[in-house]
Amino acid sequence: MCYKKLLLLMVLCLGFASAQTEYSEEVKRLVVMLENEVGGEYEIGAGIVFALARNRIYIATASHVVDAEDDAKLTAKFWQLPGETFEASVLAPLDTSLDMSVVSVRVEDVGLKLEDFPFELLTGGDIETSEKVISVGQGSGRPWVTLEQDLNVIGKEPGILEVQFSGVSQGESGGGIFNERGELLGLIISDAPPALRAIDAETLLTTLE
Repeated sequence: MCYKKLLLLMVLCLGFASAQTEYSEEVKRLVVMLENEVGGEYEIGAGIVFALARNRIYIATASHVVDAEDDAKLTAKFWQLPGETFEASVLAPLDTSLDMSVVSVRVEDVGLKLEDFPFELLTGGDIETSEKVISVGQGSGRPWVTLEQDLNVIGKEPGILEVQFSGVSQGESGGGIFNERGELLGLIISDAPPALRAIDAETLLTTLE
């Protein structure tokens, strides 16, 4: 079953009850903190959980955050399980020119269930009606650092969204940008101030199909 069908199935099963709660807590349940060690060097970032199936939790992230080399050690942390770290693995590279990869964690290791993730927020937010932009990532190594400001789109090209964002720092890559309703606007692929570049939500979900 393709990723997009899995996502739509989860939305139908879960409904929209989670959308009624405070967005900041909800989106953090979708954003995973990632740390990749290769030869004593560390790359930090984040990822967005987009599916749970076949005993795996699937996480989309920026490719430069993860490394598939044999000696790489990739770990993930979930908001729902403070203080715990889990082994993650990189799936085969996606056939895309986008800076995007998929990693997975075994469900039996983590113990989380479908209802632990507000997948309905991944249906994609309407940027034309959004007033705020909220980023969630691991800026400067701070897990689940959340920044919010008025939405100001400064660049748009096929599949890519660029928004002005002060206060961003290294470690945001792979995390998400959301609107004031907690709906996903994009997956961050560049965290160079004073802007964030992201794969827009529609392109992200279409690619995962």
